[in-house]
Amino acid sequence: VDLYVEKGMDHQNREGETDIQIRQGYQDLDGENALGYVRYIDKKNGEIERIQRQERFLKTMIYTMQNHWALYNWFFFHHSWTAEETNITNGEAASLAYTLSSYPEDSFKFSILPGETQTIGKVDTWVINPVEVQKTIAQTIGADNQ
Repeated sequence: VDLYVEKGMDHQNREGETDIQIRQGYQDLDGENALGYVRYIDKKNGEIERIQRQERFLKTMIYTMQNHWALYNWFFFHHSWTAEETNITNGEAASLAYTLSSYPEDSFKFSILPGETQTIGKVDTWVINPVEVQKTIAQTIGADNQ
């Protein structure tokens, strides 16, 4: 996915090895760097910034897919999908790519579920508010949420 990375991202795993190292600037993110981009979290801006990056990445990926023929997307995912940390098969990934290719761009809606940052075991975590989430879902599907 071609994307502008808004800041440099460096992260070391528990063993002290660099597992995310992405430079700032416009670039073509391969699978490993794309995963690093959507997983990266820094201490200053936390979960919300990561969620915003994930949304931005998905929008860019969907836009890119919609600029290709659906059959091209199916073929690409069917033959290039590697499921290292998922049980999604090549065929399932290809079918999803094919389906997403035909959805109108304005039919996708993104929302950050209402909640707040809480520290759980020394880790700042986004904890949703279940009542507000129900309202958000009702608005998303067009139901009366009163």
